[in-house]
Amino acid sequence: MFIEIKTHLQQELFGIENHLSESKRKKLRSCADAYFYELIYCSINERDFAPLFSADSCSRPNAPVNTLVSSIILYIRAYSRTQLLVEVLIRLDHILSERDKESLKEALAPYIKQTSSAFVYSLKRADIPHELQKIANIYHHLYHQLKPSYGDTEVFKIFERVYNEHFCIVSEKIVVRDSRELTSSSLQSPDDIDAAFRNKRGNDYRGQVVNIAETANPENDLNLITDVAVKANNTDGSTILNNRIGRIKTKCNDLEELHTDGAYGSSDNDKKMNKHNVNHIQTAVRGRVAEVSIPIERIDAERHNVSCPLQTVQPQKTKTRFKACFDLDVCSTCEHAASCPAIEQNNCRVFYFTEEMVEMQKRVHAIELLPLERRKIRPNVEASVKEYTKAFNHKGKLRIRGRFKTMLFAFAMSIGINFGRIFRHLIKNPRLFPDFSGLKLCIIGFLSHITAMEKECIRCLRFLRLKCQRTGYVLLYVNILTRFENRAF
Repeated sequence: MFIEIKTHLQQELFGIENHLSESKRKKLRSCADAYFYELIYCSINERDFAPLFSADSCSRPNAPVNTLVSSIILYIRAYSRTQLLVEVLIRLDHILSERDKESLKEALAPYIKQTSSAFVYSLKRADIPHELQKIANIYHHLYHQLKPSYGDTEVFKIFERVYNEHFCIVSEKIVVRDSRELTSSSLQSPDDIDAAFRNKRGNDYRGQVVNIAETANPENDLNLITDVAVKANNTDGSTILNNRIGRIKTKCNDLEELHTDGAYGSSDNDKKMNKHNVNHIQTAVRGRVAEVSIPIERIDAERHNVSCPLQTVQPQKTKTRFKACFDLDVCSTCEHAASCPAIEQNNCRVFYFTEEMVEMQKRVHAIELLPLERRKIRPNVEASVKEYTKAFNHKGKLRIRGRFKTMLFAFAMSIGINFGRIFRHLIKNPRLFPDFSGLKLCIIGFLSHITAMEKECIRCLRFLRLKCQRTGYVLLYVNILTRFENRAF
């Protein structure tokens, strides 16, 4: 059953803090732990987690949710193809009834008597194609025999997915699919069914991708992470941004510029940026850079200026696009004629473009219109991303699997990173934030001098509670000093 834990709000009368000197109390109230308690721990609403617990009043009470979440804040194995197929067979064997295990004992024996890694280690490279075909025959037999009885189980659904991804029927015979037919969305691990495959700059990655957005105003003393998204590893950056820009704008109503690298640009995103009145600054270009640049400048909705190295013309509107015609006599004298993207026709060179190309050029060249100090804002987010890798193991991988757990990790890390920035900012600027922790330690210090009877202690605590409700923090300190001792003694 769910019980909201509020014991942390009741300070101990005779705790360790009572025996600290004033200088040590000052250090305690200004340490990261005290700020974490006020900014994070006390902000966790335990009632948001109540639906996760039983409504039965006879069940055991929950552990303190705020403590569990705070602990998370403070706090993928890659399979080869053959190993993955064997590992799924081993796990399928675990859920079979004794009768089915006995009937399939001979077929599964070579694979289940050792681990999948040990099985693969014992194979010679030349034997792998033959072994894959044997596994294909076993998969085909198991699929048709076990589906009626185990089709609804989670393990069999994984088995069925692997069966469909790695094998197919050709001329009424089960065959192994060519490895080039396997997509990046195919199962990478039975422990992480959401993981996807991606090759980036020659490196292979399996799992999820975490995308973050943070404020980056050079005039801000404090910039924070404002948006976190977790997607399959093969999800394109432009797709992620397309799904998140609305939420990012909602969180930051005054957002005017969004700086990204080349992976986030697309015509769909250009439309959304215009809708939300956001200037998309792209710091890099995806794909090849044209040898000869043809800048397009919009004059109004129907008119444009199109330029090449030697001339500028105004295009004509066709049914589906725009058509710019350049003078052939001028083009014949241009040293870039051989590599010019304009197509030579009977009496001119023609360059076709669409409205999407106009928006793309606007996005690509937007950074050139910025002052020099605003052109290098985005690199700081690379340092932020680096902070997420601190939780990786010695192999450079997360210690968890699955999209949901990765989401918990990403959100917890983001909270922790933001807290660290806020704490460092407040330490440098202590007057910007009320000293709640100091107030609590102040009260504890006075209570340490109580020598009266139990009833008097209770009366004093009631008095303090009323004063906290009615009085500001500065006046409270004075009132405690002048009246508390009279009530206590």
